[in-house]
Amino acid sequence: MDLGDDNLKHHSYYYAIKVYDEVLIRDPENVEARYKREQSQAIIDLANTFITKGDEAIAEKRTDEALAYFQQAKELFPYNEDDGYKRNIAVFEIGEIQYYLDHVSELDSQWKKVKEDLKGGKSLSSKSMSKSIAKLYSLAEQVYKISEALERPTSSEAAQFYNTNKPDLDKMMKEFIVYQIMPQPPMYRFEGVDEYVTHVKNSIDAFGLDFQYEEADELIKELYFINRPELKELRDKGNFPDLKMFEETTENN
Repeated sequence: MDLGDDNLKHHSYYYAIKVYDEVLIRDPENVEARYKREQSQAIIDLANTFITKGDEAIAEKRTDEALAYFQQAKELFPYNEDDGYKRNIAVFEIGEIQYYLDHVSELDSQWKKVKEDLKGGKSLSSKSMSKSIAKLYSLAEQVYKISEALERPTSSEAAQFYNTNKPDLDKMMKEFIVYQIMPQPPMYRFEGVDEYVTHVKNSIDAFGLDFQYEEADELIKELYFINRPELKELRDKGNFPDLKMFEETTENN
């Protein structure tokens, strides 16, 4: 009986039932053993009900609801052989990747509107343009936070989905870094919104709006200088110290 109680306490309901069954074979009138057996079975049944509801939600593409059901099942019965989350891991991982891609696409869409307005004649120095660029700030922060939480896919389906979208994603992210819409690695530091707007404008002034992916790496090297005119002047005069030394100093600060 004690062994059954220990298994019940630690959510090992199948083992608990096995022990209580053995007790009931020896003592069919044992009320406590029968009650605890029924209690264990009820928890298993409820967990399986949640898993069934989760599977139904998956079939109807209600992944958030499905995740909630599977989490409830896991909390009730951690050792259930049917782990709904693991069984549908590809669905959830693809959903997380898609969530990230959707936010990146939204940031790209808003950036394209900024470029269209500038190409249409709106002044970069106008207040309305500053407001438009400032709107990118919160979107960029969201993209960064989501990317930080995004883990490497464990399922082959999710890995393939990510790799299929990776070329387009890389192009967008490179452009974001060139125009300082997203912070530059390895520091990945967001400044305040006012400085953010200034940096984006600096990149637009320096590079124009006709971004070419093939030139991205060279343009990114210029980011050290376009926000620091005094350093650019020193470099152009040939008086600037080794760039590698500057990078190390910047990272340490």
